[in-house]
Amino acid sequence: MKKGRIEIGLAVFVFLIALWDTRTSGIVAIVVLACLAFYRYHNDTPADAVGSAPVAEGNPAQVEAKRKHFDEILAYARGKESVTNNDIEKLLGVSDATAERYLNELEQKGKLKQVGKTGKSVSYILKK
Repeated sequence: MKKGRIEIGLAVFVFLIALWDTRTSGIVAIVVLACLAFYRYHNDTPADAVGSAPVAEGNPAQVEAKRKHFDEILAYARGKESVTNNDIEKLLGVSDATAERYLNELEQKGKLKQVGKTGKSVSYILKK
């Protein structure tokens, strides 16, 4: 069943309960909304949302663009002593979050090593 149909069905259900018995409709509405929130959370969030999706999945054009970005990052890192999140943002024209995700993925793949713990002190060097 599609997500939109479930949400419409729940809205109609809550409306009918409200027409039938106004005393319990508030409680039913809260329970239904809590169930809907639980359902949406567990069906909208991929199992690996904490990390990032592997490069091998998704739209082929996006996969290719991501691979090219990784190649650009590694080429840039070869010419520098270290690279930062801001360097990658400017190099690729991507957001802070995307640059961070790319650097973390390359670190997980064993291509880069993180130097520093948090904030502006973090940089990455090529792993040898």
